[in-house]
Amino acid sequence: MEFKNLKMNSAASSDSLVNFLNTFDSTQYLMLLNAAYVAGGTTLSGNAKAKLRQFGSIYCDSIGLLGYFHSWSLIGSLGASGSQVSEMFDPCCRTAPVCLVAITGLSQQVLWM
Repeated sequence: MEFKNLKMNSAASSDSLVNFLNTFDSTQYLMLLNAAYVAGGTTLSGNAKAKLRQFGSIYCDSIGLLGYFHSWSLIGSLGASGSQVSEMFDPCCRTAPVCLVAITGLSQQVLWM
């Protein structure tokens, strides 16, 4: 078993994730968790999302800004279908205004309640 902690705070972070996932074969399981706030988080690249879909992810496209309090977990394997994985995604604050800011480039003006 190998443990890897990837800090998703730059565009190169997605490349690191893809490189790590490329070391898996169909006999290995991937257990992935994202549940922390990281200032300066980034979005997943198209290549990273495509690779995660190869592990059975259906929620990787739902994630806006990594590190923005979203909870996401995945247990899957290379070539797994949706029925063969366990995946959960909770966007925390349903409207996630900071996520929209990061994706659309709108000016940031967020009120915390």
